[in-house]
Amino acid sequence: MKMLLVTDSCFPYGAALSSRLRCFCALFSELGYDVHVIALSSPGELQPGVVTKGENCTYETVKRGSKSSIDTFRPDLQLIKTVKKRIEEEKTDLIFMTSCPMYFGRIARIARKKGIPLYVEQCEWLDLSNYKFGKFDPRYRRADKLRAGGYRKANGIVSISRLLDEHYKKLGVPSIRIPTILDVRGNKLPARSPDREKITVVYTGSPGVSKEYLRPAIENLAENARFRGRITFHIFGPAKKTVLANIGGDEALLKTAGESVVLHGKAPQKEIAGILANADYQLFVRPDRRSSNAGFPTKLGESMAVGTPVVANDTGDIALYLKDGENGFLLDGNTAESVRKAFEKMLAQSGEEYEAMRRSARTTAEEAFDFRTYLETVRDFIAHTGSGK
Repeated sequence: MKMLLVTDSCFPYGAALSSRLRCFCALFSELGYDVHVIALSSPGELQPGVVTKGENCTYETVKRGSKSSIDTFRPDLQLIKTVKKRIEEEKTDLIFMTSCPMYFGRIARIARKKGIPLYVEQCEWLDLSNYKFGKFDPRYRRADKLRAGGYRKANGIVSISRLLDEHYKKLGVPSIRIPTILDVRGNKLPARSPDREKITVVYTGSPGVSKEYLRPAIENLAENARFRGRITFHIFGPAKKTVLANIGGDEALLKTAGESVVLHGKAPQKEIAGILANADYQLFVRPDRRSSNAGFPTKLGESMAVGTPVVANDTGDIALYLKDGENGFLLDGNTAESVRKAFEKMLAQSGEEYEAMRRSARTTAEEAFDFRTYLETVRDFIAHTGSGK
């Protein structure tokens, strides 16, 4: 059986979504599909149109380099041409695609004409603040229209959260929920001997101005000398100007925190697993809003997979997996006070208690985030919904 995976994002690396797609390739490969990926872009030196063999798929890209801002406003018709060409040259049994707002309608028409089952992966519901022109932004209007009913043209939806799963089921679209997925069981738990006197806390990601809050952790370090003496907060991803915008432009706060806050800037995605494996905790704080509740943090699964406990507040489905005091610390809010309590717990934790927490985090990842957990779920879903529309 042949499956075509289409994304308007980067592949095989370049974005958090890239990791999810690589694992879907592994999942579908386990189900007996020959997977071919057509991606809008690749951050490496992959030549457009050249088919490359990966571990669980073959893949090609439409353009070289990361997505540009213009890519978010207008479609690249070469992506559609490449999809059509592939379907004409190879018998395609199933199409699996990311939300692709600018491409979904065209690909849905191709799938319907050829009688190919079409499934759509849904992993976000962006806040209006993410769009430059607000509710008048054509990207927002397009995505909103599809979420309101346009995706009914698909055979089914793979939703990353309960919010999205329930939303599409209410619209009458078959949906299953699959959170972050990784190859957990295929990789051993890294061995390390943490130093409980010097605690390393990391943040990995793109916080924007308000997607995730860095200030609660930085504020605690700036105001508490005891925390500064034992905790170092390493921030991977955002540039300094982004960090400053995120904390309200408060450069004095950052200066007071001193060496207890280390800004690393952008880190290659391939290095994230190693960064997390060498950290004592991953910490992130999110606003309680629809965009947070619709998505699911990839870094929660990535951290637990390498035995790194997570410190986060409860948005979306986080509390389904993060258990306070067992595999991390579940914050009671998104305030500096909630982070202060977590820092106190870190400092009070014995080496034995930390090791137990580390093992528990890994067990959670094996049970909830390994892609193999969802093999039968996906097989049954396709069996019940897979007639071409």
